[in-house]
Amino acid sequence: MAEELLVEAIAPHVDLYRDPETGLAFAKDRSAGVLNTVHPSIDASGSVAGMVDRGYWSKGDHTIKVNGFIYNIDLLVISDDVDRIVVQHCQCGGAHN
Repeated sequence: MAEELLVEAIAPHVDLYRDPETGLAFAKDRSAGVLNTVHPSIDASGSVAGMVDRGYWSKGDHTIKVNGFIYNIDLLVISDDVDRIVVQHCQCGGAHN
């Protein structure tokens, strides 16, 4: 995997990054050790089929693997101001509105 690209600092201790291969944008909060994206994810060792079987994801949803996680780029979750910034910079080709 190529190294993630720093896009900009968006708050004290919070930086916006983008994966150069997939376009997935995410914010890293260095003070809390939290990574924010706008697409739901599971650990890469998890099962996309299991998420579909449980009704959380749909069979035709598109997924990408980044940094040890599988992201469902057809689903969008925005819950705070950081997410609103991240979605403006995400270029993964998934749902963004």
